[in-house]
Amino acid sequence: MTAPIITIAEEVKDLIDAMTLSVAVTPERVYVRDERMQTIGNNVCVWVQPSEFETENISRAKTKDTYIVDVGIFKKCLTDAEVDEMINLANEIRTGFERHEYASEARTLTATWETIFSQEYLIEKNIFATVITVTIVDLIG
Repeated sequence: MTAPIITIAEEVKDLIDAMTLSVAVTPERVYVRDERMQTIGNNVCVWVQPSEFETENISRAKTKDTYIVDVGIFKKCLTDAEVDEMINLANEIRTGFERHEYASEARTLTATWETIFSQEYLIEKNIFATVITVTIVDLIG
């Protein structure tokens, strides 16, 4: 049986894939590791990764499951205009999650992001990096 957070992460990837965006992207559900970071180039990378899961008992018959999925957006950027394009893309993706209902009847609670996740990557390697943290809640019972 597949863990629900993996299923939710796959749905997040599919939602991004179905969005009409200003920049063409092919999201992947992956686990970000250092070797993957070395492959970032001129194409936009959108990586979806399950991050956290929490269950809370609300009453005897009801629980609240909270899933956190990270959406990383990466691209080598040599100009401020390219960085602006990536910030606009991240905002488009973030707003695409607003009030989205998933197959499990879970709903997006929040989608937050740091505009530039890693100043060091941008300064030292010319790599734009941002992470959108999507919090999804499912009430069961």
